Amino acid sequence: MPDVKQLVIEVVGEGITELGPTAPGNPQVQQPDKGVLPILLHRLCGEPNTLKVKCRKLAFLQGKKRVEEKVAFAKRQAPLNGSHGFVCVLDTDGAHPEKLDALTESCARQSPTFPCVLGVAHTSIEAWLMGDPSAIRKGLRLNKLACDPPADPENLPAAYKRDGNDPKLALAKCCWNKPDVVSSDQMWEIAKFLKFDRVRAACPVSFAPFEAAVVEVLRPMFIENATGDCDSAV
Repeated sequence: MPDVKQLVIEVVGEGITELGPTAPGNPQVQQPDKGVLPILLHRLCGEPNTLKVKCRKLAFLQGKKRVEEKVAFAKRQAPLNGSHGFVCVLDTDGAHPEKLDALTESCARQSPTFPCVLGVAHTSIEAWLMGDPSAIRKGLRLNKLACDPPADPENLPAAYKRDGNDPKLALAKCCWNKPDVVSSDQMWEIAKFLKFDRVRAACPVSFAPFEAAVVEVLRPMFIENATGDCDSAV
């Protein structure tokens, strides 16, 4: 374990909702306060001040055709970039569990001892955010929700099916009961209030294993390197 005060986790995802603002090229070290994944990662690791992130869109990893090849390449690059761990979460768009199996198999041979957490959001990251209705209300500063989110958000259809009931539209509906879009920065605010036991119960297929992997693989890094500023996860 590196004897450093700052530990950098390289986070790979699909867009601004998951990652926060990103730019092409080598990502900069930043605070984990923007993007659903950095916020959740920080909280699941106990909110240590020593956790920093580098966020990278998968689309910017050139020269690879298959998704699993791109993820494996990103994992291989993470230690070369000076990072101490690697996290990748992708939407399944209905392909779970095959998508996670492919990612895991492809990454197994790349830097096998490097701390790594792979996950999928089924069918998209908005399903996780609907796992805790109180977090939606608090994050968006709503007195009450227009309607309750579905109890089983992982069973909503993928957005590409265009049947009007995918997680993105369902999240907006429970906020305002209209076909609007919840903005990325609003989703970051929801992530700050999520109660993990509620999300785990609502999303057992995809969030529960991701949470368990972060707690098992990454959280101990910060406990072992704690400097007295690591709080308990919610």
